[in-house]
Order: sequence, then structure tokens, then C-alpha cells
Amino acid sequence: MKMKRILFGITLWSSMMAIISCTGHNDYKALFPAKCGDKWGYINICGEFVIKPQFDCAFEFSEGMARVCVGDKEGFINTKGELVINPQYDNVGDFSEGLALAENDLFGFIDKKGAFVIDQVFDRLIDRAVFSEGMIPVRNNGKYGYYDNKGKMVIIPQFDYVGVFSEGLASVLKNGKIGFIDKEGKMIIDPHFPCGPYDYFFSDGLASVRFYDTINGCYKYGYINKEGAFVIKPQYSEAYPFSEGIAFVREDEGRNIRGSDNVFRYVKAKGYLINKEGKRINDFQFDEVGGFSEGLACVRIDDKYGYIDTRGDLVIEPQFDVARDFSEGLAAVGVGGGYNSNSIEGYINSKGKFVINPQFNNAYPFINGLAQVVIDKEIGCRICYINKNGNVVAEWDQK
Repeated sequence: MKMKRILFGITLWSSMMAIISCTGHNDYKALFPAKCGDKWGYINICGEFVIKPQFDCAFEFSEGMARVCVGDKEGFINTKGELVINPQYDNVGDFSEGLALAENDLFGFIDKKGAFVIDQVFDRLIDRAVFSEGMIPVRNNGKYGYYDNKGKMVIIPQFDYVGVFSEGLASVLKNGKIGFIDKEGKMIIDPHFPCGPYDYFFSDGLASVRFYDTINGCYKYGYINKEGAFVIKPQYSEAYPFSEGIAFVREDEGRNIRGSDNVFRYVKAKGYLINKEGKRINDFQFDEVGGFSEGLACVRIDDKYGYIDTRGDLVIEPQFDVARDFSEGLAAVGVGGGYNSNSIEGYINSKGKFVINPQFNNAYPFINGLAQVVIDKEIGCRICYINKNGNVVAEWDQK
């Protein structure tokens, strides 16, 4: 699915740009990694380098710190460009709740002074997980438990697999079944749900879990509350998390369909939206539904993408070949290439109107006033930052 999951308007931006010029503009704090020659540094919103290019790689700032590489080692700089944690690790993660992953042969977590709060003793994390609700899952000797962001092991490794905490609970795998624990490690919902292809977690007070339908001899999904009781009985072939009080579900399994090239491909059945009582909220049938961002969610009907609001109503008709989440009032969409094919991308507003015409091979969300776009060339491609007027403020070739 060419949709990347991520309501602010852009009126503030317009007024800011009317009164602020790039010359002498030092009060805007956002910094963006950018390349000049073979080195990386950081530019401001006007495209000026405020941290000179000197690093072999550079990443976005998180909690006032940014990951950088010198040679094949990684460390951190602050917003002044000062190396506050010298490059000495094979890999580091972004800071989250005051701590960052630091990895050589084993995993540990450091604070913003580089001191280990959680020693390097773990051999695996959950997909390079970050802290969630003050807790992070870790593995030691084949079992999973949790540390808090103070460096204390609060739940000793004892589970075969675990998820991240959401709404005070986390899913855990024990003896082949899924249950849920609280932050003290107490089993709140006993393990009796079969494993699914995705982690179980609570959203809007409900969690999608699967259950074996003994009558029909297949697995079905339903929704449980935090006591473990089904509030929407298992009846769906797929059931996605609730967001803004609605969820996307499919009743039927997909099937293999022969294409025009005489090749069979698996095509999922269409689905629809339900509320927290399990009632269908409208007559629309969708092929895909993304998560809500700024009050809108991307949807696909047949081969075109559009957007729905939190009531489930189509507010931007399906017309795009590619569509991404809204961010800072704009969303990147593509046209002219056909579904799942190369298209040319630009940016629309929440009314579905193009404010930056399609002209890029790839376009990514706006963050702090700038967006990164890609323009393919005969050799390699050109990476650019653009502002909300569509003007390029920085660019470099990526070979």
C-alpha cells in the first residue's frame, strides 16, 4: 500500500512568511539534515546551513538531539552542532522519553549526557522499539520483560514475546497464547487468545484479537474491552484498530483472481467502517483505510485514493494513484501513473485542491515547514527540501 501512516491548517505559515525573511532569521529552531558534497550538516527553514557539513551521515532531531555518523560509528549532537556524545557505537536510536538506544554487540540505553541508564546486556529489542508510556520491552536469555525510563527492571524477562504498552496494557505471549499485563506485570487478561499476524494493542479502549470459530473451522477477529470481554463478537476476517471511534473491518476472505496477463493474484475482499458498538456507519465499501491524521484518513476504493473524515464520510473523492497522510495541513498525492505504478506527486490541502502541482517522483510529509521531495534523473536522483510555496530551499544529488 503506497500510503504511509502519519488538523493543523497552514494559515499560520502564510502569516509567518509574510513577515519573516531568511536574512538574519535565527529564532526559528527547526533544523533539517542536508548534504553538501560528501558531508552532512543542518539547515534552517530558509535553507541556510547553521551546522556546517562535517558528518558522514545525519538524522532528524528528536528531543533536542540528533544522531550523526563519523566514519562507521554513531553519536549525538545538540542543536548548536556540538558533539555531546562522541561517535562510538555501531548503532544508536532516537531519543525517546529522555533515553536513546546504544548498540555495539548488545543493546543498552543512554541519557543525554551519554551515561548508561540501562546497561548493555540485552540481545534483542522489539523491532528497535522506543519507550512507550514510560516502558520498553527487552529480551535477555530468550525471554522478554520491561524496563522503565528510570533504568529499573520493572517486569523481569519471563514471556516468549511482548508488545508495547498502550492505554496502560501490553500484550504478552505465554505458552503459545496471548494475554495482557499492566505496568506492574500483573496479568489483567489471562492468555487464551491465539497469536495473530500483528501485535495486539488497545486503542480507543478496545483491542482487536482473533478467536477460533469452531463451527466454521477458521479464525475470526472481534474486539475486547480491558476486562477481556468481547464487546464486538468475532466475526471478521480482518479487524483493524479503532481510531477516532471507528474501525475498518472485512467480513470475507479474499480470493485469487486471474488478471489480464493470465496470472492469478490474491485480492482481498472489500471492507467497511464500524463504530464501537459494532454497527456499520455508512454504505461505503473500501479496499484500504489508513489511520487518521489531522482529522482525515486516506482510503482506497478500487484503484483510486481519497480521504474520509472522522464520521466516515468521503470528503475528498477517490481520484489519486498514490496518497499519504496529512501533515501541517497538506498531503502528498500522486497522479498519472495508475494504481501501484509510477506517478508524479504534489500536495493537496484538506479540500482536495492542489497547492503544489504534481512534479516530483516522490513527496514526503511536511515537518516544521519543509518537506523532502525526490526528482529522478538519468543518473541517480536529486533530493530537495521545499517550503509550502513549493520553492526549493536546499538540494543535492543522490547517486
